[in-house]
Amino acid sequence: MQFEPVEVPDFNDYFIGLEKIIGQYEELIVNKVRLAGVGSFRMIVSELESIDVVRCFFAILFLARDEKVELEQLENDIKISLVKEKFTT
Repeated sequence: MQFEPVEVPDFNDYFIGLEKIIGQYEELIVNKVRLAGVGSFRMIVSELESIDVVRCFFAILFLARDEKVELEQLENDIKISLVKEKFTT
């Protein structure tokens, strides 16, 4: 069996698109949580389609990675708390 070299795809285009999509969901999350400073994942995604729920989940992970929110696992939910100093202008 012989394999021929395969051209490696340019993942930069894919990641730029992904970051743009995730950024829109980050805005949705922050806007829903901003007034109280905390919110629940279930509340945020309650009216969304399944694919949007997954995208929101990734978005909260990105927000936590960037230290813009703190996440706390509750029984069947995730508490999302804004880190205030990250959102002051």
